[in-house]
Amino acid sequence: MGQVTLRDLSTNEDIVVPPEGYIFGRVGGDADIQIEDNSISRRQARVSLKGGMWLLETLAVPQGSKAPRPVQLQEGASFTVGQSEFEVVQIEAEEDEPAAPTIAPGKGRPGPPPAAAKKPNPPPSNAKTQASPQPPKKGAPPAPAGAAEEAPAGGIKALFVGVPKGIAYYLVNVPKLLVNPFGTVRKTLEELPAEAMGKTELIGYALPSMLATALLGSIAGGIGALIGGGGFQLMLFIPIVPAVIAVVAAVITGFIFHPVTEWIITKLKGESDARSRSNFFLQMQTLAIITAVPGALFTILNSLPVPFIGAIGLVLGVIASLATLYVSVQWIVFFKLVKWVKPVVLVLGALGALNSVWGVISYVLHPKSLGTGSSIAAVATDGDTAEVDLGEMPTDPAEAAEWSKKRAAALTAAAQKKAQAAIDDANAKVADAKDKADDAKDDKADEPVKTTKKDPPPKPEPVAAKDPEPAAKDPEPVAKNTPPPPEPTVTPSGGYATFAKRRDAVEKAFENDPTLLQKSADLQKLYGEYIEDAYDLDKKWGKESQKKPERAKLNARLRDAELYGKSGKTIDSIAAKLGIK
Repeated sequence: MGQVTLRDLSTNEDIVVPPEGYIFGRVGGDADIQIEDNSISRRQARVSLKGGMWLLETLAVPQGSKAPRPVQLQEGASFTVGQSEFEVVQIEAEEDEPAAPTIAPGKGRPGPPPAAAKKPNPPPSNAKTQASPQPPKKGAPPAPAGAAEEAPAGGIKALFVGVPKGIAYYLVNVPKLLVNPFGTVRKTLEELPAEAMGKTELIGYALPSMLATALLGSIAGGIGALIGGGGFQLMLFIPIVPAVIAVVAAVITGFIFHPVTEWIITKLKGESDARSRSNFFLQMQTLAIITAVPGALFTILNSLPVPFIGAIGLVLGVIASLATLYVSVQWIVFFKLVKWVKPVVLVLGALGALNSVWGVISYVLHPKSLGTGSSIAAVATDGDTAEVDLGEMPTDPAEAAEWSKKRAAALTAAAQKKAQAAIDDANAKVADAKDKADDAKDDKADEPVKTTKKDPPPKPEPVAAKDPEPAAKDPEPVAKNTPPPPEPTVTPSGGYATFAKRRDAVEKAFENDPTLLQKSADLQKLYGEYIEDAYDLDKKWGKESQKKPERAKLNARLRDAELYGKSGKTIDSIAAKLGIK
């Protein structure tokens, strides 16, 4: 019965392979010869007797690639599996077996003399439990079963090939990671299915992921605007700027990923090679797409007139954050980083997940949309101020513009309600004043009748002539013909509450009767000054909120305060001309 004796050159241990052959693979699988080497698969290669020849076959072949031809083994030749090197010490042919022809021989080299006695053929234990610390020896032939330590350089062809491959990869693996994250991650770590990739190939795989991540949010915003009544916005459906940023980011990532990741892993006392880092890269890009989906889904669902439906996107965001934490921890263990890295990542990931959970709770307690078709939660009035809760201002320019429109619409609605109340109150006061004036006029009209019945002194006419009250207090015919009363003296604002009340009343008056502006050049000038001040402050504080979204509410308050300082007198003047107290 024929057999071949192999020698592990790192441990100097001999391995006797029977005719049915042995499989070489990474520790943890079902291979006959298990090697502690993360750069190879659980079933990387096989040595077996076929057709009278001892052949070395590659088993781990990337999807879509063609398996290399088997290599015939000869005495004295050597081959590598990952970072482990084996030498063919002796080949014992079956009795009366003719010599096998030679095909694709491995590199021969002188070896020790064949063993004198035939070795028994016991089931092998792990032939190697520690990966050889030395790289493959110089001059050793590249084994078809091994993985290169450095990623291939690639070229422009690898870029164009990588893009469609990347699209196909994400179409398959995004659903797999969503449906079965534990099994998918475990299988990836065990088999490392992707071969080592170079810079241009990494760019090809990064482009679909980063473009999808950038475009999802923008397109979702456009759909949400359509559903919420914001109209069709072309730039949200064709986001040129985010697309350009994604392309640049993909190019930069492809060039720096391997050196930066290798440097970080080395500094953290870990182990990696180009193949393991390439598989890590693909899984992180897959996760990036998955984490972008909940935000886009929330934007669309939150624009529907269904209470609390946006919570679906937020819950999916919690699941995505937990999946990211799980994948990160598994790769930390795989790369054998220093012990303190894992608890630090666990704590940070747990805090991120808790923050996502708190977002769900906050949304349920204070929903941003209850069937309004927009992101406006409510318009609440407190005293003389109107407050609109729209959440934080988005950092994306298109979303920020839509957010500003909704805020302006909500503020207008609140102002209309307050202005109407102010107008009603003012009308009631004017009506009351007119009633009092009519009563006083009637009383004064009766006085001359009473005095004519007596013999008046010689000075009744001078007294009547000196009495200016009927003439001075009789503006009623003019007041009845023209709605606004005569221009009173402009009084100080008296505080922000008074300013807000007058401003809202002014807006309501112009909304009810825009011809007031058409009839008065002074009103046009004053109102134009107020609008310009408000526009400038919106731009100023909007930029501040884009830089620090968490301070959006504070910036809104500061904007209102500054508008009061700049336009208080202007609003007072407009109110005075309109007869608004």
